Amino acid sequence: MTDWLPGFLSEGAVVQTENGNLREFLRALLTGDLEGADLVLPKDVRDEETCDLLRSLRAMFADFAAYSGQISKVRYSLTIPPQNNYLAEDLKALQSRWIRLDWQLKQVAMGDYDQTVDYMGDMSEMLNLIIGLLRQNKVKADYENNHDAFTGLLTRKAFMREVHDIIKRQPEKSGALLCGGLDNLRNINDIYGHDVGDQYILQATAMYQRFEKSGGLVSRTSGDEFAVYMHGFNSGEQALTYVRSIIDKEINTFMFVYGAFSQRIRSSIGMASYPGDAGTVSELIKYANYAMYEVKKDNRGAVARFNSGTYFTKTRSFEKEEALNVLIEERRIRFAFQPIVDLEDGSVYGYEALMRSDMKDFSSPLEIIGVAENQSKLYQIERLTFEEILNWVDQHLQLIEGKKIFFNVITDRFLNRDEMSRIKANYARLLDNMVFEVLESTTDEDAFLARIASFQKEFGAMVAIDDFGCGNSNQFRLMNLESNIVKVDRFFIKESHLSNEKQSILQSVVSFCKGKDIKVLAEGVETLEELQTVRKLGFHYGQGFFFAKPEFEINTNAHYEFI
Repeated sequence: MTDWLPGFLSEGAVVQTENGNLREFLRALLTGDLEGADLVLPKDVRDEETCDLLRSLRAMFADFAAYSGQISKVRYSLTIPPQNNYLAEDLKALQSRWIRLDWQLKQVAMGDYDQTVDYMGDMSEMLNLIIGLLRQNKVKADYENNHDAFTGLLTRKAFMREVHDIIKRQPEKSGALLCGGLDNLRNINDIYGHDVGDQYILQATAMYQRFEKSGGLVSRTSGDEFAVYMHGFNSGEQALTYVRSIIDKEINTFMFVYGAFSQRIRSSIGMASYPGDAGTVSELIKYANYAMYEVKKDNRGAVARFNSGTYFTKTRSFEKEEALNVLIEERRIRFAFQPIVDLEDGSVYGYEALMRSDMKDFSSPLEIIGVAENQSKLYQIERLTFEEILNWVDQHLQLIEGKKIFFNVITDRFLNRDEMSRIKANYARLLDNMVFEVLESTTDEDAFLARIASFQKEFGAMVAIDDFGCGNSNQFRLMNLESNIVKVDRFFIKESHLSNEKQSILQSVVSFCKGKDIKVLAEGVETLEELQTVRKLGFHYGQGFFFAKPEFEINTNAHYEFI
């Protein structure tokens, strides 16, 4: 029925209608130009069959154009247009191949270069060529990513990944991981130059590769450090013993030769076992590295096994040191207040401000001070606590209503003349409320007395001797005291009602201090009997759990009527 179309569209076949040239209309259909009005039949065409044919032809081309447009947008779930059923099998086959090609190219885009594009002529051949080049580049890139460029050994990440896989395949077996650091590479670089140093690294690589003969996995983890893992043993001890035998036989005997120069390649080696010391590769490397660094520090060139006791002690110490840094930087301290009671009338004379931290890393102020002393940061702690307590008093002057705030000075290195001048300039109006407690522990009598005098002269503030009796007390020191208050240590107060010896000592201290107009305070009063004893002996003030435990809020209404 359509055999007439080629001739009809030839240059010689021209049919005119009322609305234009029928031949041009049909040419437009074949070229995809489907815009325009509906087909209007010429007056001299009366054949209804021809008219239906032209209408069907237009509908077929329109459907096919829409179908092709959707396919070009990668919409492969379309059905074949009904007007094109005579092409259905071919279109279905083509659509299926496009779907397959689309999937294959997506896999390639995700890095799966093992795909081979199905044959679709020149296009598929070119795509397969490109995929082949990508596959080669991936193999090369994988090798470069997993191997050290200089030595060809596994990188640290690749080593850890492979050890992880080995353990995963045989978790019931034991293994040993060693970390070795070259001891004399730096000296070789400095003395003979980096070219010789590079050769030293390459020969050290050959030395560590001797583990590969026994099934070991070898890596260069950093510039002068190597790692080896061996697996498949019945126990950690068996693994460590075997690795140690290879070290003694193969490693410690290896010589570096470069021209006329030669010397032993020396490594400090640390070892850890799986699963005895650690259950993961990251922990194994961490622990073996720690053992290696301990060897480098104490006995270079030796071999040592990981020691969990020293490791965790040092870890806790390091964590405490870092926590102290945070405490200082973020000013993470506050104060608890314990009342100091006048033993004559039961009123509250003042409060001792006891430094606390809101950090769970520290269980007590003594721990903070101990860590600070080990880090040589007592100065920073002293300054921080001084500033914080003075700021607190400044903000709560009305609350404390003229009562004294006792504050313990930690170290004698902080309060030099310059610091005292700065404090006096900034906080002069608060100093009448302060009682600075100086610890009675120094053996330098002149320094101790000078320190008391400096507080009184520079600040015009009261000074209390803290923990009197537990340090270097003697009659000479007592005679030279010029403080305002002496706080007698809890040791002498505890069960003093049961000890005539303690009462005799306390009576002497009280009598001497009263003669010099020094007030005496009993620390650590915890029972009614102890309270009655110190009152009978003439103590002016008392402090302890019998009255109240330290609290973060001050009870301004406290009064002890039982006295």
